[in-house]
Amino acid sequence: MTPYITLMLKDKKSALKRGRIAIAQKINNKIGQMKLHNIKNFGSKQWWRNIDNITHRKTSSKCIDWNTFDPNMLNEALANRSKRKNDVVCYKELLHTQNGTELPEIPLGAISHVFKSCKQSASGPNEIPYWIFNKFSFVLAPLYQYCWDTFISMGVFPECYKLANTIPLPKSNISKTIDGIRRISVTSFSSRLMERCVHQLFINPNIRTLGDIHQFAYKKKSSTINCLVFLQYFILQSLDSVRTAGFHCIMAA
Repeated sequence: MTPYITLMLKDKKSALKRGRIAIAQKINNKIGQMKLHNIKNFGSKQWWRNIDNITHRKTSSKCIDWNTFDPNMLNEALANRSKRKNDVVCYKELLHTQNGTELPEIPLGAISHVFKSCKQSASGPNEIPYWIFNKFSFVLAPLYQYCWDTFISMGVFPECYKLANTIPLPKSNISKTIDGIRRISVTSFSSRLMERCVHQLFINPNIRTLGDIHQFAYKKKSSTINCLVFLQYFILQSLDSVRTAGFHCIMAA
């Protein structure tokens, strides 16, 4: 599936949510025409084979070969990788604020909304399941509001929130070295909920206002597909324009 078709599928989904049936039908017809064109030119089997290779639909799941890796050695290597000197922050003293300083606070309604909208996910080291926050949000929200506001006022992210269950995942089907192992860290559910609240209230608004128009990462409803489509549009526009000498020099270099 090409980035252009993926972008059209996103536009179709957005149009259906907004009730624009005519636009969604127009996008659907255009996708169907491109599909028929590809099938006629490349053949049905070859077309679906390319789709399977791109989307990895029929690839087998990757597992650790325990005949190659010793569990104790792998555990120690992943632990040492997470204890790099640059990643360790030592808090010598708490954050001291002057009188009259307005500190950010997380509203109770925002915490309740995040608790109610949380979906099924891994619990993490503390083994508290997601449905506890989902079903008992009216009880837990005031307690977590007091804790999280205290953490923010002191400028401290608690050590218990940094604990994570580490899952080794190979980067390829054949991984014989530690560098070929990807570390998937699953923190506690409460830690992820706090990060979501802080991101939605304090970080995401600044990204929208201060971010560049060509910023595609860390933005809602934006991905690498939008970046590739924009880059393709920029390249084609530069090739069609009269002044393309500088661009051809870049391509040649």
